[in-house]
Amino acid sequence: MHSLKLTAVEEVEKVLSLQAPSRFVYAPNYWQWFSHHKNHGILPNEIKHCETQLDLIKYLGLDVFSRNIYCKQDDYWFGGLCEEYFDGVEAVESHSLENGDKITTREYHCKSGKLSEELRYVFKESTVVQKKFLITDYSEQADLLEQFVASRHWRYNPLKYEAINQKQAKQGL
Repeated sequence: MHSLKLTAVEEVEKVLSLQAPSRFVYAPNYWQWFSHHKNHGILPNEIKHCETQLDLIKYLGLDVFSRNIYCKQDDYWFGGLCEEYFDGVEAVESHSLENGDKITTREYHCKSGKLSEELRYVFKESTVVQKKFLITDYSEQADLLEQFVASRHWRYNPLKYEAINQKQAKQGL
């Protein structure tokens, strides 16, 4: 008896339709590991040709890629397909370098004051850490936090999604 082998896309579509796939659907998150090894020139020989996480995913024959494929590792933990914007709050972002690490400072100018946060991309560890939190004194900053949360929105950017689709072609969803 001959059985038809389903493509990776068909297997994932079965899962999304709440049907049992014919095999295990493989969806690891290699984002931080790959970026760290690539940035530090320590990728294993077998995958040194991979320029991006998507190249790695295609080479390994994975079925699903992580949302992190859209994110810049040295920028933030999420994002990519959506752009943050504010109504009634001015957001100002600046960058600097400190001992090879990228420092990102974000200031949010609200109606009744300013909130700020600082992130550090620790290059040797390939991770973003929060150096200064947005809220440092809740009793003093509660009103500012409420203004910040109420004004913060995200807008989907279909052009970014389409660019990823063009890169991965028919090899995934």
